[in-house]
Amino acid sequence: MVQPQSIVTVADNSGAKVARVFKVLGGSRRRYAEIGDVVVVSIQTAEPRKAVKKKDIYKAVVVRQRKAFRRASGIYVRFDDNAVVLIEKQGKEMGPKGNRVFGPVPRDLVEKLSHDFVAALNTEAVKERLSKLGASPIGSSPSAFDAKIRADYRKWGPIIEAAGMKAE
Repeated sequence: MVQPQSIVTVADNSGAKVARVFKVLGGSRRRYAEIGDVVVVSIQTAEPRKAVKKKDIYKAVVVRQRKAFRRASGIYVRFDDNAVVLIEKQGKEMGPKGNRVFGPVPRDLVEKLSHDFVAALNTEAVKERLSKLGASPIGSSPSAFDAKIRADYRKWGPIIEAAGMKAE
């Protein structure tokens, strides 16, 4: 449960380290944010020579909370800290400010974000841009992506090993 004035850890590599929540989005009388909710934060501590500076204002998604939350299966999950990931406007959609997320992220949130990501990949503008770059989106779940990678490894692994190629 994150509320205004809560100090949170920033769990990405945007350059921010600590932030203070000053607004929970989703209604004028909304007091608490839980995992997956969007909040507005002010950066309190930041790394030098990074894009994010102290006192900058960002929207962020809550990825961890100290208060236990209940999954649909009945299991309660609790984390050691309150943490957020900074997001910014990218075209018409919101996307992460950094490109890595540190620490654990609940499976429920990963599935929700994966579903949103697949929906964004299936838009015509994204498909057109990827085709210009010579790529094609494979919109699926993380488990389907894992199955594709394993199938490609079974297909190409013996050829790569026979040729003696190594990653450098």
